[in-house]
Amino acid sequence: MPQEITPEVARLAYLLLLGREPESARAVASACGYTSLAALRAAFLGSNEFRSKLKQQHPAIVEPAAPPIEVEWQVDATTAAALLAHIGATWTRLGTERPHWSVLGAEHYLPERIAATGEQFFQSGRADRDKLLAVLRRLGHAPGEFPVLFEFGCGLARVTPFLAESFARVVACDISASHLALARERMAAGPANVTLHAATPGDFGMAEGFDLWLSHLVLQHNPPPVMAMVLRRALSLLNPGGIAHFQLPTYARGYRFSAADYLAGLKPGAGEIEMHVLPQPVIFEIAAQCGCEPLEVWHDHSAGAPGVWVSSVVTLRKRGHSLPRQAGRVG
Repeated sequence: MPQEITPEVARLAYLLLLGREPESARAVASACGYTSLAALRAAFLGSNEFRSKLKQQHPAIVEPAAPPIEVEWQVDATTAAALLAHIGATWTRLGTERPHWSVLGAEHYLPERIAATGEQFFQSGRADRDKLLAVLRRLGHAPGEFPVLFEFGCGLARVTPFLAESFARVVACDISASHLALARERMAAGPANVTLHAATPGDFGMAEGFDLWLSHLVLQHNPPPVMAMVLRRALSLLNPGGIAHFQLPTYARGYRFSAADYLAGLKPGAGEIEMHVLPQPVIFEIAAQCGCEPLEVWHDHSAGAPGVWVSSVVTLRKRGHSLPRQAGRVG
């Protein structure tokens, strides 16, 4: 059944994607003529105005002639199990050998230097929490509107205790047994409103619904089929009106992923940190299938060199009964 595009939805599309009010009532009426949110979104994202604005902000990232990339993101259960086993083994080893460095990747967080820099490492989590709060404020929401926050990929609980200061209940998980063991040590004397789970194959540590889903600097280290499985699980459990806010690479020049080639090329034993891509159309397809709609898509420099890697910060909302909104104007 076609989706009705209301004047308010059309106006929000102008504000969120073009950063301005519609130029006229006629423009709003034209936007209302699209048969679905997907069609409306595609028209705005493909417009010269949107591309021009994005290129002004990130001139090295936006390149309309960028060549397509081949990304296999759907695999059978046997292949998925092999991918997950490799990623789990890799991150468990990294959590044993270089736990802090594996989370942030700076030399001063290597084991031989962490005694002097450990406090700095953990305090950096406050800034990540503050960025999330800024996103919610920009969207007109307050932390109290989200009773349960799920943090996917908590690592050593660098951000977790700061999230617990702002949200009533925090559930966090990680695929690495060694990272999770250190996180549990850190949180043993911490706030009582935090629960830690292992991100085991199948449910990825997500067993019940939640109102806000957060993941940063985590999904990018998983092959595309794993990223897709995690997103599908998370968005399917997101409560109606809830928000998912996550970062992952959506393009890289020369990137290609074939599950068969990837598994055939693995050397015996656990590997090193990897970087992978899940294209934006795939994200939007999974979101639509799970009843979610995009609110924002930003680009940052989390994945690598601009002009080579595109790292996207995506905010989605689950359709259905909306959570109560914070008083005041959005923006």
